[in-house]
Amino acid sequence: MRRGGDPQARTNLVLNEAEYDLLRRLGGRPVVKDRYDYVFRGRRYGIDVFQGELEGLVLAEVECESREEAAALPPPDFAAADVTADPAFTGGHLATLTTAGLSSLLQSRFGATAEI
Repeated sequence: MRRGGDPQARTNLVLNEAEYDLLRRLGGRPVVKDRYDYVFRGRRYGIDVFQGELEGLVLAEVECESREEAAALPPPDFAAADVTADPAFTGGHLATLTTAGLSSLLQSRFGATAEI
């Protein structure tokens, strides 16, 4: 689970096909995921189900107004761990991982029983 409320800048853009094709030519590794809205105990979560190299990873994100609100929010019952402060679970780092790299990350953070 990741909690919002951190003042780091983040922007989502909707691209048309020409813009997407132009940016795609720049290279890099794509992070492919489906996002689902989920309401739990009155709070709206974004549930990201990753595909490709990151298949098996599922992250939940909730937006908060402040760091204090985020810190006071108890993790939902469905969350295995809070990865808010772990830079390894940011999009930029996730884009560098292979399936083996993801497996290694999960095992190093959550123990040998982590499977994807």
